[in-house]
Amino acid sequence: MEALQVTRPEIVQALRRLGLEAGDTLLVHSSLSAIGNVPGGADTVIDALLEVLTPAGTLVMPAFNWTRPYDPEALSVVGVIPETFRKRAGVVRGFHPTHPVSALGAHAAELLKDHLQSPTPCGRDTPFGRLIAAGGKVLLLGVDNDRSTTMHTLEDYADAPYLREMDASYTDTAGELRSVHLKRVPGPHRDFIGLHPLFRRCGVEVIGKVGNAVARLINAQKMHDVAMEAFRDDPALVLCDNPSCEACMAQRRSIRLAMLREESFTLSALASSVSPYAEEIAAELSRAGISDLVLDRIYGQPVWSVPETRLRRAASLLSEEGVKIGAVYCPADPLAFDRHLGLVEALGAKTAVVPFPPDLAPFLAAAAGRGVQVIFENISFPSGVCARLVREAGAGEVLAFNPAAFALGGERPFLDIVNHGPFRRHIAMLLLTDATFGGEYTLPARGNGEVKEVLSVLRCRSFAGRVVVATGPGGPDFRQLVAGFWTLMETS
Repeated sequence: MEALQVTRPEIVQALRRLGLEAGDTLLVHSSLSAIGNVPGGADTVIDALLEVLTPAGTLVMPAFNWTRPYDPEALSVVGVIPETFRKRAGVVRGFHPTHPVSALGAHAAELLKDHLQSPTPCGRDTPFGRLIAAGGKVLLLGVDNDRSTTMHTLEDYADAPYLREMDASYTDTAGELRSVHLKRVPGPHRDFIGLHPLFRRCGVEVIGKVGNAVARLINAQKMHDVAMEAFRDDPALVLCDNPSCEACMAQRRSIRLAMLREESFTLSALASSVSPYAEEIAAELSRAGISDLVLDRIYGQPVWSVPETRLRRAASLLSEEGVKIGAVYCPADPLAFDRHLGLVEALGAKTAVVPFPPDLAPFLAAAAGRGVQVIFENISFPSGVCARLVREAGAGEVLAFNPAAFALGGERPFLDIVNHGPFRRHIAMLLLTDATFGGEYTLPARGNGEVKEVLSVLRCRSFAGRVVVATGPGGPDFRQLVAGFWTLMETS
């Protein structure tokens, strides 16, 4: 099928129908082949744009080339139209090692000024930020929002936690190799396409045709206003939700880690809820953005049954992957507890977790002066007995609070226990285990463990202990548990 022939007058007419006007400041992202058969090629498209803008307007196009170190004379790699524009007489190519642009017109010098001095590649003191401030427009000509660099400017303005830092090298005008440290550098993948429906609903973009090309003319200031409001509601606004997209999954982790930095507690995971194997535990915790581990079982055995040499190898492997063992389970055996404390110390942990024994005192006494905190999990007794034992020991923050264990015993962990009594001030660790009165382990806040309420009241008290992603036998898998934790955080 022969391509549609599209002439310069037809392009001019189509641009004016979209709303492009004389005097506009315009950034163009484009595909020549999408338009059709254009006599004169890229030059014809550029001439049409300049005709509509008039000398009072300013035309801007990307000039990225990704050479390292950056070579301003290298070909740009973002299409034939911007490369043809870059070489046109009078066009000024801005100097920047990652996001240079070319410009021609009344405000070209103002837009390009000192781009290299900006601490971020796409922020306020860059051509993209200045375009927004000047009330400029963005034309997507045969391409979609994934090609719109000003979307990175919006991420910069939102201070998106997943933006990274990097050093970028370039050769200066004297031929010297130099580098610049950049902040808030955009990453590998986004779902900018997903913003088109929002932009259409809010009147941000006008859609039409230029030849065969779908063209979107975007009001940059209105785009900024709409996107900033949306970013406030959802920091992951422009990230895809494809679980197979490692880039966006990693960037979502960065957002969540930034949220955690606002909390006082340490997020941890229970080893038996992750995997029997150290390698898989390390991989899953890395994927979840968790660096603290509560070690109860490994290699299919209780931790205290595994030979110490094997445990040390596991601890070393976890450490190499950025996972620290923060707490270790020990049996409720006062005669062997001194030996088990030695194991806790050998693994580099600072906390020993023991099922509630009939008497807390021997365990607390054994740990005194050794720099190890002993806490007790409520899997042996109902809440009344646990409260009495804590009271008799005169202990402080010594509870490893397991909501599922109380629910399995027919108690309501929040309404009956935390909400009425001294428990909340004794909690040192909250296991996010949930279960029904009928005996089934569930996702957090999907059983009778009242996990959401317990977590919320602790957060209100700036809880500084551990919150542990965990479940019991036959419970949900670890990734579901992690997702359940974040649902709690985002809905409370």
